[in-house]
Amino acid sequence: MGKILWGKCPKCHAAVYADKNQQIIKCEVCGTNIPNASAIDKSMEAKSIASNALTFILVALAFIIGTSAFMFARILHNVRVKRANETAIISEIKTDESSDNTDTAKDTGREEVEHLGPEFDSDAHYVSDDQLTDHEWQAIDDAKFFLGTTFYSKYELMCQLAATADPEYTQDEAQVAIEYLEAHDLVDWNHECAEAAQLYLDIYDGYTKDELKSALTNKMLRFSDEQADYALAKMGYK
Repeated sequence: MGKILWGKCPKCHAAVYADKNQQIIKCEVCGTNIPNASAIDKSMEAKSIASNALTFILVALAFIIGTSAFMFARILHNVRVKRANETAIISEIKTDESSDNTDTAKDTGREEVEHLGPEFDSDAHYVSDDQLTDHEWQAIDDAKFFLGTTFYSKYELMCQLAATADPEYTQDEAQVAIEYLEAHDLVDWNHECAEAAQLYLDIYDGYTKDELKSALTNKMLRFSDEQADYALAKMGYK
């Protein structure tokens, strides 16, 4: 491609010839280097397009990763709920069988376990913030974290904090933490129950009203009848 007249040199005013897209133009008379604004603008435009494309790709990847993480969490939760239901059903069957065979059962010398986890029968209660121990504050923080990951009934949250083989918190500490959340309006059990109902229906949408209420109030979840009724109404059951 032949050179065209670019213009005059700003220093010696001699005619300057250059290629159209040449970024740096040199005056052949005085040797002054002159930047070609149009070529530089195109170069910057190309760099801007590339930068925008990279930003779009990174945003898309972040969205895909975030969505995948959310779906994975939902799947894990679905499995957890399914297992909870199976455990509750098996537990009820065993309880019925045990009651039917009371006369023929062998005495093991051990007291039968009536409940699946700890109960809210502690003498410890939340009174005021300034009377909380450091460990109770930790229990409160953990309870908030658990509630931020998935739904919990009041009983489930107590079990999460204090029902493992080697619990991090005592039943007293767990109860105080949960009462703290309630006292400061940091938990809405009706809302938690509605989230549980929604997840059950996401897994299987053929629940009757009675079946769904039974699932919400079973031995594993133990939402109250009032909380279950609220959730059923939110799900459109009449």
